[in-house]
Order: sequence, then C-alpha cells, then structure tokens
Amino acid sequence: MNKNELPVNMQGSKMVLFADDTNIQIKATNEDILIKKIKRVMQQLLTWFHGNELVINTEKTIAMSFISVINQLDTQNFVLQ
Repeated sequence: MNKNELPVNMQGSKMVLFADDTNIQIKATNEDILIKKIKRVMQQLLTWFHGNELVINTEKTIAMSFISVINQLDTQNFVLQ
C-alpha cells in the first residue's frame, strides 16, 4: 500500500469514501467467513494507519450488520473484538 493513500481496494471488501467519512462494506454467506474477512480487512487498515502515524477514533467508530431475509446469519451473539 502506498503511504498517504487509503487502501481503497482491500481484499474482501468495498470501501466508500465521502468527505472525511469512510465506510467499509464486507459481504459474506456465513458468520465464519464474515469474521475472517473482517479480521483481514481490519489488519490491512491497522497496518495502513500505523504506517501513516494515525489512530482509529473508537468513539466515532461503529459496526453495523445488514442481513438479507434469504441468508440470515446468527448475529444475536456476534461480538467484534
């Protein structure tokens, strides 16, 4: 990844940038795949942030889950660590 360029083509995700907001969209067919993709993308982001001497503002960071009626995942006990 190039220094000072947010990695918009991270493997397993789609990044949407608007002004100073960044949204990362990750799709999966089941919870295990979703967790693996989230961990991979977060590691890529953390590497980029660390390399550019930035930190994630956890007070302004949230995770949302959207589930299709057809492919429901059991997210009732899902915890992102």
